[in-house]
Amino acid sequence: TYFDCTLDQGLNFSFRVAFTAYKSGGGLVRFGKTNFWDAREDGMYFTHGTEAPKLEYKWAPV
Repeated sequence: TYFDCTLDQGLNFSFRVAFTAYKSGGGLVRFGKTNFWDAREDGMYFTHGTEAPKLEYKWAPV
């Protein structure tokens, strides 16, 4: 299972970020693990909720 995301922001949606928000697999089941994504002014931040979100993807001009 994949969840791919594309988000646009800025004046006339002039910036974009595209990424895979979730990918299952590997044969190991990880129960209780949650993915948190946060769209901010400088890009997309990620955490599993146990630590501070980290910048993963910066907005790119379209």
